[in-house]
Amino acid sequence: MSDVNGGAGDGYTLIGPDGRPRRSATPGTLGGTTNGRLYGRLDCRSALRAIARGGYVASRVFFATEADAVAAGFRPCAVCLPAEYARWKGCPPAPHTEAELADLLRKLTGRRTLAIGHGRDRASTAAAHALAAAWPGEVVSVVSWPEQAASWLRPALRLTAQAPDAWVVAGAARGWAGMRERLLRSTDWDPERTYGFGALADAIGDAGEEWDPTAGFLSYAPIMAERTFVPDDFVIPSPPSTPSFRLEPLAARHNEADLAAWTSSIDHIRATPGFAGRHWPPPEGMASADNLRDLVEHADDFTRRVGFTYTVLAVGEVGEVGEVGEVGDARGVEGVGSAEGVEDVVGCVYIYPDRDDPSITDVRSWVRADRADLDAPLHHEVSAWLAARWPFEHVVYAPR
Repeated sequence: MSDVNGGAGDGYTLIGPDGRPRRSATPGTLGGTTNGRLYGRLDCRSALRAIARGGYVASRVFFATEADAVAAGFRPCAVCLPAEYARWKGCPPAPHTEAELADLLRKLTGRRTLAIGHGRDRASTAAAHALAAAWPGEVVSVVSWPEQAASWLRPALRLTAQAPDAWVVAGAARGWAGMRERLLRSTDWDPERTYGFGALADAIGDAGEEWDPTAGFLSYAPIMAERTFVPDDFVIPSPPSTPSFRLEPLAARHNEADLAAWTSSIDHIRATPGFAGRHWPPPEGMASADNLRDLVEHADDFTRRVGFTYTVLAVGEVGEVGEVGEVGDARGVEGVGSAEGVEDVVGCVYIYPDRDDPSITDVRSWVRADRADLDAPLHHEVSAWLAARWPFEHVVYAPR
């Protein structure tokens, strides 16, 4: 019998609702991958392209039904199951139970100080405050985070500032995915001292997390090595340059010009395709030091090839820029450096993998309100550049 669809010998190997492989006389109706824990149609174009390149082969799994895939902790593919994906993405966490809270308190026996983090939905907030009220030791902080954010840096730093004995988290999959990435990149957070409420089962991904359904919370195993966004041997292409504007990698030296650009155009950027409903840019603006941290994070992402951010500079125009702090560590601002002679920043371009489906490349760009005439030309140049010079197969870039 064919080895396609888990077939071998006299049957097929499928993943059951308990997440364990089992033999079946009939083939599965859905495919999936343990690398990202997602499931989809057998004819999914994204999966077939990945398989043709040699991806997914070692991590490929199959399911008899969608119910089995969901029960096993897999989520729907955004490409071939868009309706199911939309429902999954918008599904709020389930309320915690008293039994779950009691199990969690028993698991935390021996810990003295606790930091609690949670999403801002009603169920997660209630779970966090219930734990804080029941905890017999010291709660050093209770920190919330949004489902969408530019970087999640502020809540990540607050959650780890007091170096607790343990962390407990509650929230929806989407917000926790972003928060977890920021904790890993920018703080001393220890996943092996972190526990979560049962609703975070949806957040199980490819970071070594293991779900314990009997205890009702997540127990974090060591985090696996981070994968890059592009192949290791891929040479990053030179960015576009036109008579009106040019792109260059965003860096700390752009801080003051970048901050002045976006804070002058907050309403305009929030109305730009791709930014509607997002938490960035914040209506209240941002301190220079906080903006600098964000720029350094983007530069670090670029160096590690996990995301690429470019500043958009007006050709032939030089802005007046004061002194900005150079950063020796992404966790703090150190020293003072000069950023004189930075060309006039008129916008920015972000190229990152989609947080929920890494096979999708999420691209966004903005320009200052007083240079709105550059929005469509920038979109055209970047789109052509991505299509011609980058290895991405499925790009989402809001049309102009």
